[in-house]
Amino acid sequence: MSRCGKGFLILLLVILYCERKEYLNPYDPINLPPAPYLQEPQDDSTSVDNPPHFHWDVSEDTLNPFYGEPLIYELRVDTTDEFSDTVYNITNHLWSSLSPEHLFGDNTYYWQTRARYIDGGWSEWSPAWKFDVLFPLVASCAVTATGDMVSANDRIYMATNGDLAIINISNPHTPYLVQTYHDSALAFNHLFISGQYLYVTHTGYYGSISVYNLENPDQPVLTNSLTLHIPGDFWIDNDRAYVLCDHIPIVIDITDSDSLIIVDTLPGYGNHIVVDNDYAYVGGNGIYIIDLQSGNTVATLSTYTNKLHINEHYLFVASNPTMIYDIISPANPVQVNCIEKIAYHIITAGDYLFLGFNSMYIYDISTMNDPVYIGKTRFLEGPFCIHGTLLSSGYPEYSVIKYE
Repeated sequence: MSRCGKGFLILLLVILYCERKEYLNPYDPINLPPAPYLQEPQDDSTSVDNPPHFHWDVSEDTLNPFYGEPLIYELRVDTTDEFSDTVYNITNHLWSSLSPEHLFGDNTYYWQTRARYIDGGWSEWSPAWKFDVLFPLVASCAVTATGDMVSANDRIYMATNGDLAIINISNPHTPYLVQTYHDSALAFNHLFISGQYLYVTHTGYYGSISVYNLENPDQPVLTNSLTLHIPGDFWIDNDRAYVLCDHIPIVIDITDSDSLIIVDTLPGYGNHIVVDNDYAYVGGNGIYIIDLQSGNTVATLSTYTNKLHINEHYLFVASNPTMIYDIISPANPVQVNCIEKIAYHIITAGDYLFLGFNSMYIYDISTMNDPVYIGKTRFLEGPFCIHGTLLSSGYPEYSVIKYE
């Protein structure tokens, strides 16, 4: 090779080396990754899941071609398009998707992401997209249900660790704990409100059903109590309390709250009971349908029961799977649908069915024989109760969800 050729080769190697040194500077703007592009939740959309699942991507290989490091990301969510009121932010996230660990409220939200190599500068922010959520969180209160939860008089009454929590919901956006009612001799578990009285079964070998006057909704007054053998779930209808005692349904006359009298024992065996239109439904390893006029079992269903709920002439059974029966003729129940979802808690409101198991799963039941899965609200498991257009869940903490 001539001296001129050798000089040209050396010059070329120097140029290439300098260009590589420039590329190896990970903070040089020409070496930054491009801004990610967003995928979901889509712009100007309503997320059926709360919290939403965020997903984005980049337009090139996510590995730095010289170093081999993967990209990492920052995600921010704000209630303004100027990002001056950030409600969620995570940085140095290793994946291009994320489900936050908290619920979103009744707002319009804006979100965007940016990327960088582990050793390098940040890209530009992606363009911002906006979304809202279909079932937003309205409020929460740091009280946890360990038993039933019922509502009346702008109050929530909740069994919590053997005590009775009373939550004021006169303003659903700012619920607050009024008091935790404690009785050293009793443990609150199953609750039912009828008129101005709160009825409670206290579990134990020598348990009881107790009556509390709610004339002052913040100060329940114990008016009477009847000792029972291992009382559990119960229902009140037409001055009668139907109580499962050691799984057997007994009937108590509660016409006079000062004089509770056991008047009958019904067939059936189970853990849960509801009463509707002179029929009792007792669920456990199966379901017994009992005519309260005759005291006879008129039908049985071989459906294991976690919880029962009746709306109009439909029986909803929280189980695995969840079942829906038409009970317009209780002696001849007809299976309407089978939802392949396990549930421990169940309730309906309007055209919605809510199932609780690890999260709250929501179905459109406007066509009862063809329920349509809508989405889920994570973390909320029940028990549930409805007040107006709001749904309350007691676990993992008391939370209020707007469903219309």
